[in-house]
Amino acid sequence: CGRKFINLKLASLLTGSDSIKTIICMIRLATSVGILSTFLLSGCSKTSEPELNYRIYVGTYTEAESEGIYVADFSSTGPKLSELSLAAPLNQTTYQAIDADTDRLFSTGILDGSGENNGVLKSFAIQDDGGLEEISDRPAEKSPILAYVHYRGIYQHVFTISYAGGGIHAYPVDATGIIGDESGYAKHVGGSGVVESRQLEAHPHSIYTHPREPYVYVPDLGQDSIVHYNFDPVTGKLEMASRLKSTVGSGPRHMAFHSSGSFAYVNNEITSTVDLLSIDESDGSMKIVDTVSTLPEEFKGPSSTAQILLSPEEHHLYVSNRGHNSIAIFAVGEKGALSPKGHVTSKGRSPRNFSIDPTGKWMAIVNQGGDNLVIYKVDPETGLLEDAKLETFVSTPACVNWVRVD
Repeated sequence: CGRKFINLKLASLLTGSDSIKTIICMIRLATSVGILSTFLLSGCSKTSEPELNYRIYVGTYTEAESEGIYVADFSSTGPKLSELSLAAPLNQTTYQAIDADTDRLFSTGILDGSGENNGVLKSFAIQDDGGLEEISDRPAEKSPILAYVHYRGIYQHVFTISYAGGGIHAYPVDATGIIGDESGYAKHVGGSGVVESRQLEAHPHSIYTHPREPYVYVPDLGQDSIVHYNFDPVTGKLEMASRLKSTVGSGPRHMAFHSSGSFAYVNNEITSTVDLLSIDESDGSMKIVDTVSTLPEEFKGPSSTAQILLSPEEHHLYVSNRGHNSIAIFAVGEKGALSPKGHVTSKGRSPRNFSIDPTGKWMAIVNQGGDNLVIYKVDPETGLLEDAKLETFVSTPACVNWVRVD
């Protein structure tokens, strides 16, 4: 249509009294408009994302080659991933928590020569070069090796549990990052006994605070239950408030809370399932609303779940499967309802842990049996994962976290 218009206009000009100069100006104008349009369109189609730089911290089991907490550099340009280097020596660094506001890292560990109850919590200052400078250590005098750590800045407390000893611990943290004397303690005793190899004793596996209220939740794999405590932010005391009984023999392990505080998820390690839980915020009690499998229907081999996470925008849920060696992907619908979207390989045996960067665009996976750290690119809109083809060696990894580098 544009070409036809120009031809007609030219014809009218040629028959009129306008000069040749006017005709030439119109031709030049039409040409320049075409060039400008092409330039603008090409510019719009090539918008580039800002570069993201992170340090990735990996906690490890130290019976084999590893010596503690390791760090690698990651850049979204490329993308690129460096080899890991030792950031802090510490035995059995099975779990870490990051306080991004103060650039601190909290880690579980064990103290050599400290007897049966050798669990310890340590706090570290994250250095500009990625190293970790120890701030404090706090022996868990009532518990052996600790399996999980959770820090909540609003309460200035760090929480931990002992899988083997049943202990539930709360400790204050001062403004300098020093972990103080234990303020709250409870102990789980006795298991459900349904799966004899796993459930003869209590085995608390993780610990969380509610997003909005002073409630603390502890999934206990051995008891087939999630124990809910009321937490006093002033005294740091823990008081048992309620207990949710899970499906017998399921083995609840980790949880993921929606920021609304009205629902959460728990992955059941033994049965490879996820429970959707409703939460009554008035008293903190929970109910099971639905249960879904984390495995494909056609898979019949042995498997167990490990980590569970909501994406930062909370539109997708991810669960790692050890045995099937995959990450299960779910869409999150109304009131937390889950719809399966598929699986991707973890690219190694026994994906014990994974984490998502704060932008929701990258996932780091550590395979305990595969001795590797793997990176996937995340599509925040669809939740699907694309292999970034980045991988590096780390012996028996247990936990992974992202720390932004400005």
